[in-house]
Amino acid sequence: MTLTLPWPPSVNHYWIRTRRGMTRSDAAKNYLHAVSASLIDQGHKDIAIGLKRGPYYTERLRVTVIANPPNRIRRDLDNLGKAACDAMAHVGLYRDDSQIDDWRVIRGEVVKGGELIVTMEPIT
Repeated sequence: MTLTLPWPPSVNHYWIRTRRGMTRSDAAKNYLHAVSASLIDQGHKDIAIGLKRGPYYTERLRVTVIANPPNRIRRDLDNLGKAACDAMAHVGLYRDDSQIDDWRVIRGEVVKGGELIVTMEPIT
């Protein structure tokens, strides 16, 4: 399966501390909604709104991400992983990111708004 996801917020802006502990920031919550909307736009409404029971993938996974940044600002590619993995688990693509045995991120070209091209496949 190959999906195009929106550019995630920085890991530095994903979690916030409250009196009750750590919680997702507004930016993180907005990103989860944007990922769901993106899946619907790509024809995966059943996954995005939870019509399919359980995770789409239950197997060990290989995930390749082409990260097309929104601008030429220098950034570490490893900061993209947490928000993207969290969002993909949240929408039900898999149970959790512990299923991923092979995770690759490739820097792509600058694209207005930025995007992640995510390809995931079961490891056989």
